[in-house]
Amino acid sequence: GRLADAAEGVERERLRREAISKYEAALKIKPDKHEALSNWGVALGRLADAAEGVERERLRREEISKYEAALKIKPDMHEALSNWGGALGQLADAAEGVERERLRREAI
Repeated sequence: GRLADAAEGVERERLRREAISKYEAALKIKPDKHEALSNWGVALGRLADAAEGVERERLRREEISKYEAALKIKPDMHEALSNWGGALGQLADAAEGVERERLRREAI
């Protein structure tokens, strides 16, 4: 997380992907570790920020799935819920018409 934020370019992406692999490994050991799911979502969101087009949307949707999974384990995890809304807002910004409106309403 923090090392990746301080890095640039290819190294930043490599560190974020390494962080994701650690969250995934933690969940294999402790499947109900909601913090790892939420942090995984944050890392995916940061990868999405640097991506474009279809890849950006794919990463956002994967990000959202991690927040949703974290909330299934810990329904009062407000950080995950807030991040989920933010990710939906990002998807809405890239969408058009009816889909944009639907995503904005879901974010709200």
